[in-house]
Amino acid sequence: MGVVEHFSVQPNPKSDYSWYLASQKTADEARRELARTLAVSIMQHNLRGAEHLFLAWDEHLNARAAAPTGTVREALRNYVTGGFGLPERPANQDHMQGYVVQYLWYFIACEQTGRRRAVRVESPPLSSLEHGADGLSVHGTKGGGLRFILWEIKKHSTGEASSTISQAYSQLEERGARYLAQLTALAERMPVGNMRDMYSRLPDHWIDGDDCAGAGVFVGLNQSSAPGRRCFSTFPQRFPRLAGRRRLLGVLAALHNVAQFSDEVRAVIWTGL
Repeated sequence: MGVVEHFSVQPNPKSDYSWYLASQKTADEARRELARTLAVSIMQHNLRGAEHLFLAWDEHLNARAAAPTGTVREALRNYVTGGFGLPERPANQDHMQGYVVQYLWYFIACEQTGRRRAVRVESPPLSSLEHGADGLSVHGTKGGGLRFILWEIKKHSTGEASSTISQAYSQLEERGARYLAQLTALAERMPVGNMRDMYSRLPDHWIDGDDCAGAGVFVGLNQSSAPGRRCFSTFPQRFPRLAGRRRLLGVLAALHNVAQFSDEVRAVIWTGL
C-alpha cells in the first residue's frame, strides 16, 4: 500500500488555479501504518544505491536480525542524521517535521496517476538544512511535450494556514528563478531530448511565464486547521503570468497531528538502526 492510498482527496478546480485537500484516513491503525509506510519509503529511497544497508536496517526493523554493528551501523547513521538526527542527538523538531512533510509530498507526487501523473520528480536532500528548491515535478502534455511545477513545501501547526501559504508564495516569488537555476545542472546528465532542453532553460521559462512553467504550494497541517472549500484564492493574483488550473496547484495534506506523525516516522527509522 503506497503513501497516497492513505488519503482521501477532494479536488477543487477553479478557472485559473486548482487546489486539493488530501485528508489522512483517521483510524488509529491506519495512522500508524502511514507512519511506517513513509519511514520505510524514505529509507528505501535514500539507500537505493546501498542495498546492503537498507537490508540491514529493514531486517532489524522487522526483528529478523540483531541491530547493525561496526561499519554498517556507522554508515546507516549518516543517512539518518541529516533529517532526523540520532537517538542521542535528535534533530531540531521544527526542521524534522518540515523534512517529513517534504518526503510526504515527494511520495504523493511520485504515486499520482492519470492526469496528475509525473514523469519525473526531484527528491528532497539527505539533510533538512540544505538550501534550494523544495520540489520539482515534471508532467507530460497532450501534445507530447513537457511542463514543470516548482513546489514550495511547508508544514503548518496551528490556526489558519493562510499565513503559511502566503509565506510560500513569497518564497517562490523571491527565489523561484534561483532555485531553478540550481537545477539546470541536472541537464548535463540527461540524454539529448525534450527533458534536457527544458531543464537547461528552467529559469528562462519561469521568468518568461512560458506555458511549460507552473508553481505549486504543498502544506502539511493538522486536520483541525484544514479550511473549508476556499483556499489558495490569491494564487493567480500573486502569479498572474502562470495562471491556469494546471499551472498553479495548491495541496493541503491534512494529517491527524503533524508533530505526532513526524515523531512516529522518526521512531520507526530509529528502530532499524
